[in-house]
Amino acid sequence: MRWPALGRPEATRIRALLQQMEASQWWPADVLEAMQRSQLQVLVHHAWAHTPHYRPILDAAGYRPGMRIDMDWWRTLPILRRAQVQAHGPDLHARALPDEHRPVHVVASSGSTGTPVKVLGTAVTSLFWQAITVREHLWHRRDFSRTFAASRRFLGESALKTIPTELPHWGGAVAMLYRTGRSTLMEIGRPVEEQVAWLRGTGAASLLTFPSNAAALARHCLDAGIRITGLEEVRTVSEAHPDDLAELCRAAWGARITDVYSTRELGYLGLQCPDHAHQHVMSECALVEVLDPQGRPCAPGERGEVIVTPLHNFASPLIRYDTGDIAEVGPPCPCGRGLPVLSRVLGRVRQMITLPDGSRHWPGLPGARLRAAIPMRQFQFVQRARDALDVYLVMERAMTPDEAHTCQAILSESFGAGFGFRMHFVDRIERSAGGKYEEFRSEL
Repeated sequence: MRWPALGRPEATRIRALLQQMEASQWWPADVLEAMQRSQLQVLVHHAWAHTPHYRPILDAAGYRPGMRIDMDWWRTLPILRRAQVQAHGPDLHARALPDEHRPVHVVASSGSTGTPVKVLGTAVTSLFWQAITVREHLWHRRDFSRTFAASRRFLGESALKTIPTELPHWGGAVAMLYRTGRSTLMEIGRPVEEQVAWLRGTGAASLLTFPSNAAALARHCLDAGIRITGLEEVRTVSEAHPDDLAELCRAAWGARITDVYSTRELGYLGLQCPDHAHQHVMSECALVEVLDPQGRPCAPGERGEVIVTPLHNFASPLIRYDTGDIAEVGPPCPCGRGLPVLSRVLGRVRQMITLPDGSRHWPGLPGARLRAAIPMRQFQFVQRARDALDVYLVMERAMTPDEAHTCQAILSESFGAGFGFRMHFVDRIERSAGGKYEEFRSEL
């Protein structure tokens, strides 16, 4: 290592934020809450002054420049629904931005509801993403010299042609701060057998993937008697855990589970505690509210809707954004961190598919493949029988015979030969009473 190790300016900023977060994670809950209220003061004024969507909303709520923001007033503000962001995106963009927040970039959600949510990110939101990425590695004491493996969705045809692929480092912020081993990437849509063969050959200590995919890989290894040595950890993202996932990973590989709670449009929301199975809310960058059906904060042990306000996104302020997730609030953590606790992020129970044999799983939905193959704007699957799915499609136009054949082939490949499909072409897909859109719903 060369001395002095001054590093690039980007690395210096990440280190500075990491040092601050090393202290803030141990702050008492009331100190963290005071910090958040102070940041909300700045964010709300910025949204009022520079964001067309929020000026009338905040005026109607009685906001005045300089007024003290307390949580009672805060909870009078309306929930921001996904559909509003999709419909009124440009009005959520600030017309002015502090220089230190530039440059601005577009951030899009995965589009699982048919239409992605697009917001603007900034240099500040990217800095928090990078710093918390490193925090997560440090919390879990990973050996940077080992191989890192990831099996997830890599968007775009060009990506599909080059994956699996390898990089000489772990990428991103980690590579700016630490010398690491290599990383290897696999497209999650590849057959389970192909993914297992790839994983077996990586020598990876850590696998990053979706919970449903981890379960499928583990079951295949157990059923086929395949041993994968050296895999110590499965890092999960994007989905709620099947109840048996931890046991499956231990049985198949002797690997532990760690979980990350994040969304593309909001950034990091929670990291698993280094010492316990639950999640710590990333209070330094997001206000996370878990609300009961009456809009009241849930107490420890209660479950409710997850409502999030990113604290530092001044380009696209998202005030009280409805994630569509359900989570359970936990008590203060014995580890001593003041960061709030989520005992579990449950996802949506109604999004579990029941297979013809009666087993239940989180489905891997073929939304991206359908959008690439047919002129579809939105989709929804509804299960009313073990061996059949109702498929609701909002189309740009009628499908050609070839497109219809491709659509059926994609559905059969995605869900298996045991399912029949009833097709419904509709003008719109209704949302639930809570204003949410569900890409999959079971009525069994």
